[in-house]
Amino acid sequence: MKIAPDYYISEYTKSDAMKEALRQTEMKLVAQLSIATSSDQRAYAFCAVVIVLAALVLDSSARVTTQYVQLLILLHFFAAGVLAAYSARPTRFFDSGGTSAAFENYLGDGREGYVLSALIERNDELIKRNDRAIKRASRQFLLALLFGGTGLILALGDPLANVQGELIGVFK
Repeated sequence: MKIAPDYYISEYTKSDAMKEALRQTEMKLVAQLSIATSSDQRAYAFCAVVIVLAALVLDSSARVTTQYVQLLILLHFFAAGVLAAYSARPTRFFDSGGTSAAFENYLGDGREGYVLSALIERNDELIKRNDRAIKRASRQFLLALLFGGTGLILALGDPLANVQGELIGVFK
């Protein structure tokens, strides 16, 4: 962060700065929780779409003359659904806050001044852990999108199948 000398606040103490740093880390943890929740919702919605597309492919199986292409399409949709559901699986996620027992080491013996820095350090570590979990889930969901997209391309590109009309009809 760039320091601007024109905006110096002389009444701002180290304690104020520490409280603001703590507030910022708490806001980041809340934002991460929101991101993770909405990512899970997208993954579940995508999984439902993939199931519908697979059902359309299965429904058109009587008209499909290329069983290998149909099997390949279904495998792509199955992989996409599994990966999407896996990316939204329950994961250990950390939020801000804690119990009063966490402060026992800082009460007494003149260690009270370390409470804010300890909380900031704790939140920074939790932010790193949450970031790793979010990135891991996003990579899995990107794979799900890849498999779903290639399955859709195969379904729309099969000239012998009558799946194209049904799939296009769904999106109208």
